[in-house]
Amino acid sequence: MKQGTTYGIDVERLRLFGDAVIAIAITLLALEMTIPEQVGKEELGHALVEARTLTS
Repeated sequence: MKQGTTYGIDVERLRLFGDAVIAIAITLLALEMTIPEQVGKEELGHALVEARTLTS
């Protein structure tokens, strides 16, 4: 068994995956997308696209 491997899981790959997940979460938290409170469920997709085009 290769050093750094436990039960077939490469520890380095697992650490890198965790880093990637945290980086994506931080990126999503940094995005400033405001959706008006009066937007209903059926209009949410359109409102998200509109908010994205306003911030680009």
